This record gives sequence, structure tokens and C-alpha cells, in this order.
Amino acid sequence: MSRGNFHSLLRRVDERYAGRPAALERSTTGWVRLGQSVVAAWLLLLFGLAASTFVAGVVVEPPGGLFLLALGVAIALFAISQAGIFLLVEAPPPEGRALAAGEAPELASMLDSLRRDMGGRSFGEVRLSCDLNASVREVPRLGIFGWPRTSLEVGLPLLMALSPEQFRAVLAHEFVHLSARHGRGGARIFRLYLMWATLFERLQSPGAGHVRKATHWAASTFVGWYWPRLEARSLVLSRHHEFQADRLASEVAGRDAVVSSLWRLECLGPLVYERFWPDLHRTVAEIAEPPGDVMNRLRDAMLRTPSSADARRWAERALGRRTVLDDSHPSFFDRALALGRPREEILGLVFAADAPAPSAVTLLGPDLDRLTREQSERWRDQERASWRERHRRAKAEPRTNTAAAETSVVAGDGAPMVPAQVPARPHELAALWVSTREVADLRGLAAAEPMLRQLLGRAPGHAGAGALLGQRLLELGDPEEGERLLWAVADSADEQWTPAACRALEQHYRASGRVDRLRDVRDRLDRHEADVEKAQAERATIGAGDAFLPHGLPAETTAALVALLASRRDCTGAWLARKAVRHFPDRPLFVLAVRSIHGRWGIGDADRDAALVRALVPKVQLPGQVLVVSRTGSFGKLGRKVERLPGSRIHPADPEPPPVPPLRTNGEGPA
Repeated sequence: MSRGNFHSLLRRVDERYAGRPAALERSTTGWVRLGQSVVAAWLLLLFGLAASTFVAGVVVEPPGGLFLLALGVAIALFAISQAGIFLLVEAPPPEGRALAAGEAPELASMLDSLRRDMGGRSFGEVRLSCDLNASVREVPRLGIFGWPRTSLEVGLPLLMALSPEQFRAVLAHEFVHLSARHGRGGARIFRLYLMWATLFERLQSPGAGHVRKATHWAASTFVGWYWPRLEARSLVLSRHHEFQADRLASEVAGRDAVVSSLWRLECLGPLVYERFWPDLHRTVAEIAEPPGDVMNRLRDAMLRTPSSADARRWAERALGRRTVLDDSHPSFFDRALALGRPREEILGLVFAADAPAPSAVTLLGPDLDRLTREQSERWRDQERASWRERHRRAKAEPRTNTAAAETSVVAGDGAPMVPAQVPARPHELAALWVSTREVADLRGLAAAEPMLRQLLGRAPGHAGAGALLGQRLLELGDPEEGERLLWAVADSADEQWTPAACRALEQHYRASGRVDRLRDVRDRLDRHEADVEKAQAERATIGAGDAFLPHGLPAETTAALVALLASRRDCTGAWLARKAVRHFPDRPLFVLAVRSIHGRWGIGDADRDAALVRALVPKVQLPGQVLVVSRTGSFGKLGRKVERLPGSRIHPADPEPPPVPPLRTNGEGPA
């Protein structure tokens, strides 16, 4: 289902059940049961067929009975594999480490108090992680049929960022999701929704074998029809549950505590993910190993007041975001408004720079230092391999930036300008792009911004530079220019960068609540993905019946290929052509036809041709896809067609035409 169709489905569900949460929950429960019933019926059919075939094999005399017994065993094994698909859905591994009995007694006491106040059950375990978040995690033992194990995941940065009152409000919100006051089966619906999502993702990969492919197609067809309809109802219901959890949590923890905790996290999110982590990773050039005190550094960063420009931009972005149809969690503005805060009061909020007394000190007590070291070491172990690789690349990076430093022109205020000299050679632009990507990957978009501007000055239509610079400008609060660059990339139909530009625009419009433009971006991405599928089908086969064009490559691009062919004594001729394609013509598909030394009597030798093709395939490099064929074998007709194309011969070079004889002066014709 396309994004546009899914958005229309979401709108219909939202309008149909507006103001009727109980009816929405009943409808979602019905769709969950429908999926379970279909799966149960399919498994019962398979096991029943296996049992009946096996019984028939016992009754029927050999040799028919032996055949039926073997068939019954095969069907039973297939039924078991099908049951594994639906029952053994692997959930992502849990985050953090479980707190042992006796650790963090104040935190355990707060959880017990909330459990009594909320009327819910206790968590199976509490896990401490490195995330700025708290969440309830339920892992069904029977896949889509439920029977869950429940755990509460609490991020140590969250404990460091919130006061005890604010943290209690967050925990109260999480308790509501498991509480009996949350409505009938809300947690069960959400849990099974996640299992169906995992199953849907698994069924995207093709099966092997005829029977498995057929059943895989049937299961994918059903899930492809069923999953979007369940997802639409679950998303709308999830937003209702978030509003309900906020309201019930405010009755226990207080409305002010709920709103202040939401706002504090809304402000700290960009500070942590847009400032702290990028700044930390930029130190990879100087530090060979990841730091061992990352949790302490993160705590200090959250306690520092950001610059006034950052604080204003992040607060305006948070207050400008509105809930869109496919949001599972409402925006802060809508949540605060639902809790009874006046609109003017909400819009007048400023960045929550006040640093409350962290709840980590109170709730973790004497275990705080040890748990902080453990979480820092855990993060360090996870990051060590990638950090070392980035450090190695950072040490090699300065030598790639020489060309950019020599040709850039900078204005008096430090703003990069268009270079004075624009290189005309494609390989120079390619080298600059490689170094720019390296800087962006290692040191972030801020460090790569001058090089991106320089590259766009030399190649205004460069899709990669436009996409990255557009994202950078959106970060800096320049939406007009950032949107212009990203839309130019989105409309360029670049196979690699159009999706990246659309995702950046989608995130930007979602954050700013511009639903109309969000729909335009999704429609553009739908069209692009449809074009990619058509391009893949267009390039999947190639034969003599296709239309071909001259290769159109300049001599400097084919020079390396011509030198390679000339170095092969067994190559007596080579012809290069390009398949005429409609989709993504900037990514050409070339056909290189080669001919080896002739056999006896001048007849082509198929074995020699095949050996020449095998030797050339890993060495041929052209700006696009390349198929190497010969005039013999399965691609013989294709190879001969390429040979006949005018101007396709690249080796050996066509001999010069014979000189034209001079005309006789007496008018009797040429001598």
C-alpha cells in the first residue's frame, strides 16, 4: 500500500472513530482476533492434513501406505516450520542491564508506591539503559498469540535530567499502559501490533523452493492486506492511549509535574541528539578510544544552558510541532493542551534551561557511581569497533581535503562563497565529493558545510551536496533555502539521494506541523519508489530485442578500458553500446561485446570467448552497470547486434579512411 493510500486509510479511521475511543478499541481488538484466527486456522489445517495423511498411511497397505506416511511426515514438518514463523517471532534484545534485588531501593520503593496507586501489576524486571527515555517492554512468549514477559526500561540519562517529581510523573505514565484503568486490552493490542509489525518485516524477504514460495506468497498477500488496516487502527488508538495515560498520570503525580517533565524532555532531546553526540563524535580524530566517562559528560551537558540561539530555535520547533495522522505519540503542544494548559501559556514557554535536582542522586543513592561507570563502560564496549574505524579514517582524512582548501574563496565574515574557478573535469568534482562525504561522516554537517557550498558552486545540480546542505540549513533554522535545495534533489529523481531528501523534508514538515506539504513529500516518495521498481524490471533482462544507443562516453572515461583491452593479447576486438532505458537514464547500462582470437579456419572459439569474458568482468569499470558478452554462447545474438551498431567499436581503433585521390584538371575524373 502506498503512503498516499495509507494516509487516506488513516484519515477514514480517524474520522470514523472521532470521539469514540471505546468503539475504536473494539474495532482494533476485532482486527487482532481476525489475524489470530486466520493464523490458527492455517496451522490447524496443516496439522490436521498431516495427521489424516499419516493415519491413512497406517491403514493403507504398502507401497501406497509408505508413500502416505512419508507425505504425512513432510506435511507435519512443513506445519511445524509455519508455526515457527508465527509463534517464534524474535523480539529485539532488551536494552541495558537488569537491576538486581537490593539495588536502587528508593527506585523500587517509588515503583511499589505507584503500583498501589495505579492499581496495576508489578514489572517482571527493571532494566537500566543509556537512553534518554523510559518505556514498557513486553515480549510475548507465543508470538502473535501473546503470554508476555514485562519489563520496565529506564534510561540513566533520564534519571540525571529530571527531578524526582518529574521522574515520578514519567513512571506514572508508563504504569498506566499496564494498568487496569487503561481500558480493555490496550496493552495487549499494542503488544500484538508490534509482533505483527515484526512478522510483516520478516515476510518481505523471498522464500526458497516452490512450496515455500507459494506459501510465502499467500502469507505475504494476506499480511500485506491485513497489516495496514491493523496499523491504521493501532496508530489512532495509540494516540488516544497517550492522552489517557497523561490524564491518569496527572491524577497521581500532578498535572504540573506531567507537563514539566514532557517539556523538559522536549527541550533536552535536540540538545542531546543534535549537539552532545555530534560534538562527542567529532573528537574521534584526537582520541583513539571512546571515552570511558560518557555518562558523566552527558550529565554535565544536560545541566549546561545552551546558547540563546539554540535554545530559541529548539523551543520554537518544539512548540510549532503538531500531531499528524501517522504519529503514534501526540505533540507536546497537543498533550499540554489536553491537560488543560491555556494555549497562550503553552506558546509562551521558553527553553527549560533550569537544572532540577536530578532524581538519580535520590533514587539510585550509593549505587549511582557504580551504575554510572557500568553504563559508560557498556556504551564504550558497543562503540569501540566503530570508534577505532572512524579514528583511522579521520587520521587519513586531511590528505583528501587539499584540493578544496586551495580553491575555496571565503568572504570577510567567514561565509563560504562560490569558488573563483570552476573545474570542468568530472574527476575533480568526484574527488571533492569524496573528501566532502568523508568530512561529513567524520565531523558532521557543520564541518562539511563550506565544502558543500563549494561543491554546489561548481556543480549546482549535485544531488548529494544539495541533500546534505539542505539538511544542514534546516538545522540552522533556514527553512526557505533548505527546502529549496531538498525539493530540487527530490525532483531530480536521483536514485540514491531523492529518498534521503524526501525523508529530511518529511521530518521537517512533521516537526513544523505542515500536513499539506507532508502529503506532497510522501506522494513524491511513492512515485520515486514506483520508478525504482520499474527501473529494476527494465534492467533485470537484456537481449538482442532491446534498443541500443552509442555509449556516449568521452575518450578520457574509456581510456582505462581501452588500455585494458589492448593489454589482452587474446582480445582481437571490442564494441561498447548503451541500452536505451526510460527510468534513471543517468545511471546507464552498458554492454561490452568482445571477441577473442579466432580458431582454425577463422571460426570463433566459444571457449576462448568465455575465458576472455570471465577475465574482463572483474576488471571493467565504467560509470554505470556493465554487461560483458561475446558473439558466441547464450549472448551471441546480443554481442553481434552491438558489433553492428555504428560507432560502437572501441578496440582496435577504426583505421583511418584511405585518402581521396585528387581530381584530374582536364575534367576526365580521378586519376
